[in-house]
Amino acid sequence: PKQENMGGDDLGSDDEYLKSTEVGEGTVDVEDASSDEDNDEQQLVRGTNNKRKLHHDTAPQVEGKTKKKSKKNKRGGLLRQQFKDIREASPDSKAEILSQYADTKFLPQHVIRPQNKATVKGAQQQINSNNFMERLLCMISKKQLKKTGPHTRTSPRAIILCLSARRCVAVLKDLAPLRLRIAKLFPKQGTIEEQGRQLETNEFGIAVGTPHRVKELMERGSLSLKDTLLFGLDTFENDKSFSVYTLPDTTTHTQELLKNHVQPQCAISRKKENDLKVGFV
Repeated sequence: PKQENMGGDDLGSDDEYLKSTEVGEGTVDVEDASSDEDNDEQQLVRGTNNKRKLHHDTAPQVEGKTKKKSKKNKRGGLLRQQFKDIREASPDSKAEILSQYADTKFLPQHVIRPQNKATVKGAQQQINSNNFMERLLCMISKKQLKKTGPHTRTSPRAIILCLSARRCVAVLKDLAPLRLRIAKLFPKQGTIEEQGRQLETNEFGIAVGTPHRVKELMERGSLSLKDTLLFGLDTFENDKSFSVYTLPDTTTHTQELLKNHVQPQCAISRKKENDLKVGFV
């Protein structure tokens, strides 16, 4: 589903989208009104030549920027095509896409499967629900999310990755009915040090954050995946059809998380019900 435009990683408020530009009032020196027509004509010709020269000097720069932007858009378009309808893809297809995306080896058993106990049709409806909580509960039960203890400190049962701080806030609103303690791992919710201390001293069922902040917390050792059951990638798309795994601002951090932290933990063989899985929520 597409909603209002949300920026990239670590954008915490509307203020960061606004750039104020101050334009000063220019002053023009005007010669005596008695100047003759010859002087006026000379100034006109000189001004025209200057404009032509300015246009000639700046033309190559504009062309270069256009080419660079076109290349960037092409790359983003390929990623978006690759992840199109990813929620409905088979575990085999998801594993293959993740492997190519993160330049590592994900297996089908590393991808979470829907847990709806009703019918196949019911599961499909839940996967495509507009409500994030319903999609999440299709992959991990409320009972599993509530099963916290000292062992889940620094390692929430589910970690959700979103493309921006404002998207994190929207997800938190959808998850409110669960009445679970949720770690907020994105800007405007404390410093990295403060969030690290919260993770080390409290037990969270869910953590919701942006790729850059989550990656930094993992690299500091304040956040781990040792007892996490679900590493969820939010499938929300902004009004430019970018998601957390295709937006240029968040792509690199998401890829690094998957390659350096998620895949190695998925590869560790534990009890089947306690294995870490990747899910497109």
